[in-house]
Amino acid sequence: MVTSWIPFVDFVVWLLGAIFSIIGLFKQPKGLAIAGTIISFIGIIFILFVVTVLFGAALA
Repeated sequence: MVTSWIPFVDFVVWLLGAIFSIIGLFKQPKGLAIAGTIISFIGIIFILFVVTVLFGAALA
């Protein structure tokens, strides 16, 4: 998985991907929209996990 050097930009890109994929779910065909939604949410969960671990390590 490729992440950017600036985590905030990475989070914004994944969030926009999720929003546009959800919009795409209401159009035909839905295959790529479903795949984009799943991949975007996996990326968002990964980024939140990394940020949580980094802040947890910084506070410890």
